[in-house]
Amino acid sequence: MSKSRKKVFMVKIIKYVVLSVVGIIFMAPLIFLVSNSFKTFSQIIQFPPSLIPKPFITTNYTALFDSTDPNYISFPTFIVNSLIVSVGVVIGTVISTVLVGYAFARLPCRLKNFLFIILLSTLMIPPSVLVIPIFKIYRDIHFLNTLKALIVPAFFGNAFFIFFMRQYIMGIPYELDEAAYIDGASRFTILWKILLPLCKPVIISVVVLEFVWTWTDFYTPLIYLTSESKMTLAVGLAMFQGQRQALLGLLAAATVISIVPMVVLFLAAQKYFVEGISFSGLKS
Repeated sequence: MSKSRKKVFMVKIIKYVVLSVVGIIFMAPLIFLVSNSFKTFSQIIQFPPSLIPKPFITTNYTALFDSTDPNYISFPTFIVNSLIVSVGVVIGTVISTVLVGYAFARLPCRLKNFLFIILLSTLMIPPSVLVIPIFKIYRDIHFLNTLKALIVPAFFGNAFFIFFMRQYIMGIPYELDEAAYIDGASRFTILWKILLPLCKPVIISVVVLEFVWTWTDFYTPLIYLTSESKMTLAVGLAMFQGQRQALLGLLAAATVISIVPMVVLFLAAQKYFVEGISFSGLKS
């Protein structure tokens, strides 16, 4: 092996070692969280801490789904509420994002750029400023303490994701649309059969980001929901911590379960997610 190849080989080894060490450091809290979810309270607070539980218990997980306390809202209720809200918000966001993003990218309109600037300007409005007006609107239309308060707004668009979608569609050659027009295709046919399959990476990116943001949202459900039976998982975990503060293993198990859907979704969509993020801002 020549000196240049040896040098390149050593550089690669150093890079992999450094990246592995950094990865372990960042993964350490998650590893200890999973480990604590299989420990008893005495094992968790012992010093020095041990990574491998001895004995290895699963009662923390079974207890989450077997609670018989009438004053305690079951953990599965929080999961079901979060799934309903997250799936509903993702569906609404994808539909509104695709339609509005396509309109801004392809449809002819003299005021299109002006309207797009107004849309982007809404990103500069602090969400806290809108809390009281939105709360009053929800009160008048009887949306308070219902999951509709969290799901319905997604069907009216998200400025960030609309920008995201517009940029990606503008990167698709317009010649594809012209060829479809010549064959007699309508705008809806072009969107459905030509552009949507090409937009798969950006759509999956929208799904992943919106799901994670909705799944972990604590602020919005806390404001518009008042009944414990309607609470989502993020708020439920805070309530759960207050009710079961001494049972750290139970809380660790609940946290691990709350993380699993996001990890599974990201791993399943990782390829398209990275591609969508990479190409969405290439053309303005």
